[in-house]
Amino acid sequence: MSHLLAIGVATVSGLYAARVGLRVFQRMNTSGAHNFAKGDPKEFMNHLGSFDERMTVEEARLILGLEPGATKDDIKKTHRALMMRNHADQGGSPYLSSKINEAKEILMGPK
Repeated sequence: MSHLLAIGVATVSGLYAARVGLRVFQRMNTSGAHNFAKGDPKEFMNHLGSFDERMTVEEARLILGLEPGATKDDIKKTHRALMMRNHADQGGSPYLSSKINEAKEILMGPK
């Protein structure tokens, strides 16, 4: 009888581990235009040099991971996805949140 209990516990544990692994995999494949927007720092490291004191359009595109000519809808979707992962209320960095917001404002233009 105890071996049946052990088999049941092992099965449930394996299924739970598979579920957790699947959720981690799904989070890694979130939407975004480039690998940087997906959280891959290697894409960001391709930017040689430092950022300017005032953010440029090119830097804003780099931060949001957008191509030139991205639509306002693309900008909004990418901004939302990045803010969901980096918002200060969710344990993210206030500095990163402010830079993501600044990038959106620059790319969206005046209201």
